[in-house]
Amino acid sequence: MGRFWGNHPGTRQVRGRRKVKPASREERLESMRRELASREQVWGPDHWLTQMQRDRIAKEITDGNN
Repeated sequence: MGRFWGNHPGTRQVRGRRKVKPASREERLESMRRELASREQVWGPDHWLTQMQRDRIAKEITDGNN
């Protein structure tokens, strides 16, 4: 078991971003809308977390139009 412990390069996870293209604004908005649908299904449309997600989507849309 000793080989699985420690902080040397053989056992450390590779962290950070690899060479991946970041998501576009439209992809982020679509992801936020899917999350909103999930929250509405779990907590209902009047829950504070659902409302917070709606507000964040609206802010993202208005910030992107400027």
